Amino acid sequence: MYKYFREIKAIIIITIPLILAQMTQTGMGFIDTIIASKVSSTDMSAIVIGASIWSPIILFGHGLLLALTPIISRMNGIKNNEKNIVLHVKHSYYIATFTSLLIILILWHSEFLINIVHQIDPILAKKSASYLKALMWGTPGYLYFQIIKNKFEGLSKPKPAMIVGLIGLVINVILNYIFVYGKVCMPALGCIGCGLATAIVYWLMYIFINIWAYKKLSKINLYCTNIFSLPHLKTIIYLLRVGLPIATALFFEVVLFSAITISVSSMNLIQIVAHQIALNFSSLIFVIPLSLGTAAAIRVGLHIGQKSIDKVHTTIFSIQTLGLVISIIETILILLFKDKIVALYTSNILIVKKAENILLVSAMYQCLDFVQIIGNGILRGYKDTFGIFFITLISYWIIGFPLGYMLALTNIFIPSLGSIGFWIGIMVALTFGSIMMICRILYLQKRTLLYL
Repeated sequence: MYKYFREIKAIIIITIPLILAQMTQTGMGFIDTIIASKVSSTDMSAIVIGASIWSPIILFGHGLLLALTPIISRMNGIKNNEKNIVLHVKHSYYIATFTSLLIILILWHSEFLINIVHQIDPILAKKSASYLKALMWGTPGYLYFQIIKNKFEGLSKPKPAMIVGLIGLVINVILNYIFVYGKVCMPALGCIGCGLATAIVYWLMYIFINIWAYKKLSKINLYCTNIFSLPHLKTIIYLLRVGLPIATALFFEVVLFSAITISVSSMNLIQIVAHQIALNFSSLIFVIPLSLGTAAAIRVGLHIGQKSIDKVHTTIFSIQTLGLVISIIETILILLFKDKIVALYTSNILIVKKAENILLVSAMYQCLDFVQIIGNGILRGYKDTFGIFFITLISYWIIGFPLGYMLALTNIFIPSLGSIGFWIGIMVALTFGSIMMICRILYLQKRTLLYL
């Protein structure tokens, strides 16, 4: 029993900095929206629309680099493996650079994308495109930061990313204030200022964490010098083989919620606002299972590298148990305080009632959400990323979205339920996804020797 408590303690020590680091990333988007809203509703809307284009694209690049965490954690479990770690980090820069150029090219034509997806007022579309064209120059900085962040996390050192993230958040507030409102001899740029400020912050965060890596990792031969040496094609293919399924799964997940939001936008205002309230709150609490999933990838990868089957199994049982306990607590809190949660967003009685019903569904699937997201992390630790891809594709797009659409907008089964129908679809998707995830993990545990 002691080994489980010891493992849970190790997981918590890793997870807390991961949660704070994740919150800083979420906080930047929140700050952009709040500050822009003080300028005009048009500027705020331009950022919201821009974010709907930016998020799936940048998260695809982000997902490609997530392969680095389990790869490094596994290598970290093997003694005297510093050269291999450095080699894989170096080649991640090639992937990040190529992906950055591709993203910049796409966002340069963002006005075309916005008009296809949203069909909005031309002035608003132009503002949103201008915001994205300012933000896109931060893409390389963001992805380079993710490389070093993932490297530190793979070495079971999540604190640097947390501290740099908090510093970046503070700088983001200051630069937003200067660029958006036109302070310190700068012209007032509105929503474009938000994009410019965030782009600068991404580069500063990369510079800060790179300096940290130089000071802490060069002593143990883990700092990358001469980043762009001649590429080794097999290493790049290996990184892509592990990372591409993660990136695609992330892209599918983000696009799913974008598709739901677009579908809900055809409903009345009460349905739209209730959906957005539930979505915003769900995004805030999602950082906990997401961080536990990353911790799972780190610990499972480390123990596989150490060739310790017993420790792998201990980690899986411990983190799933911890996730179950936290998810039960979250469920109880949502059920008890759902009225107070909704009251933070609105006082409209009709919207409050709808949003509370959606939060009730959200509360019901918290345990399932934790099982699936932590399971994703466990599979990443095994480097079984194709399993993540297929489970995400089947549960969300083959089961969840079609069912949600039929419940929300058609009368095929029962009279249309409105926006809550999509949330029931998500709950059913998570049910099937969790079952598939548990089956896959049990299968891998039986065949752990093949992964050592």
